[in-house]
Amino acid sequence: MPNLLVTTFIAMAIASDAFSVSLGIGTKSISYSRVGIVSITVATFHVIMPLIGLYLGDFMAGYLEEIGEILGGALLLFIGYRMIREHFNTEEEESTMDFTKGTGLLIFAVSVSIDALTAGFTLGLAGAASIVTAIIFGVVALVMTGLGLFLGQHLQGILKGKGELIGGSLIILIGLYFIIF
Repeated sequence: MPNLLVTTFIAMAIASDAFSVSLGIGTKSISYSRVGIVSITVATFHVIMPLIGLYLGDFMAGYLEEIGEILGGALLLFIGYRMIREHFNTEEEESTMDFTKGTGLLIFAVSVSIDALTAGFTLGLAGAASIVTAIIFGVVALVMTGLGLFLGQHLQGILKGKGELIGGSLIILIGLYFIIF
């Protein structure tokens, strides 16, 4: 069973997508109340998605007890690889959609929370506590999204795209930890 520190590192790595996308969204003028709404929405999806994954992983753990942590580590390696690959993807599409309201906000929240579903599944295979894990994922996503929106106005040129690279690398290291230890 992963400890709270490992779970927090996984949550930080997963929320790095939300942070990096928030940096870009933050380059637009956004009110403090809108920052709160966006952050709470992303955090909500970062609670729901890992809970779904945790229950699926916990269910499967009974069948895959012996290989659960290896499978979980392999899934984390895949997530990390995908995040790093996305970092180096040069085909960025410009969008006129407002990601701070309505459909755009839902698309943003779901898209940066998809990895939380897989991470939740992985943690379920490893026997993580579901409510505690979901709360950690949500709080970390809330903080990182809000921070990304605020910092986006000041640091976009310096940090653009680095969140996925850093998060992907961290997830790969955690996946290797699951497999080796």
